[in-house]
Amino acid sequence: MVLLVGTLLTPSFGGVPAVAALEDDVTFGMQRTTVAPGLDFEVLCHVTASYDGVAVRDGASAPAVLATRPGGCVMTLYLLGVPVPLPLPFQTPLGYLPLFLPNVRILTLGFVDVTVDLTARLRGAISGDPPALTASPAAAEWTTWGPVETTVGAHVGVRGGVLTTYESFRLTYVIDLLVSLHAFGMTLFTWYAPLVTMEGVPIVRVPVAIDLVPNAPVITEALAPSPYTIETAWTRSSDSDFARYAVAVTGGGVRRVFFVTDPTDNSLAIDVKPMTTYTVVVTLIDAGGLWASSRAASITTPRAPDPRGDGVLGSLPDPGVLR
Repeated sequence: MVLLVGTLLTPSFGGVPAVAALEDDVTFGMQRTTVAPGLDFEVLCHVTASYDGVAVRDGASAPAVLATRPGGCVMTLYLLGVPVPLPLPFQTPLGYLPLFLPNVRILTLGFVDVTVDLTARLRGAISGDPPALTASPAAAEWTTWGPVETTVGAHVGVRGGVLTTYESFRLTYVIDLLVSLHAFGMTLFTWYAPLVTMEGVPIVRVPVAIDLVPNAPVITEALAPSPYTIETAWTRSSDSDFARYAVAVTGGGVRRVFFVTDPTDNSLAIDVKPMTTYTVVVTLIDAGGLWASSRAASITTPRAPDPRGDGVLGSLPDPGVLR
């Protein structure tokens, strides 16, 4: 048993350990699909989503940051059945991207110039919010690559240990296309394909560690075996994030706090004064700084024996009657 003595009045709060940084390669794919009459579109793009696990106390909230950066990307237009790869900068575009493709041979039209006005957006939304969690805002949009912050709140309402769950984010990639064919200084044809939408795979699952309020100890024993000692015992903690017990003893105008750091040590003997009433409260503190206290128990120590004998003064028999 490790025992510390102090004068702590209220257990201090600490942080719940956060989960290590993680990354997911999210794929956005669409096989060749007709998006406008005479215009087909095929996409295979990647986005890296990086995030930290969230540590939050039950009944509180904590920030969650989801950052994105571009990965490789291939997009192909099919103009009247003719494949035209888009000259992307080898990564998934975001925002507005104008493209110019000169001298593209389009069947009977011969060689034409193709312009593409591409606008890409990345969106994220909560997917299947678990009952224990809420996120605000529940949806976000990236206008540039980088981090977006939301707030995760926990409301479990049970006690004891740490609950690990996940907040799931579904990423969606949305593209608007305006494609035009030009020849001899004239625009021959224009296609417009708005809101070409692709859902990312996999869903990003951010781990959330919820620090639950510990179960309060119950004092099972409070007695004074002698005028100079009191003994107390309490129920053992089964919380997975146990840190210590704080045993507060108040009496005779003095308050002392004893810390017990072994969860299996659930009793304590304390030196005290005779003929004094003491109040004992046992508090369980977890690794995240949350705590729960027992009901107070009262103990009164007996009177000390007379130092001149086993009884008190005046209790000895009259010497004249001794034989």
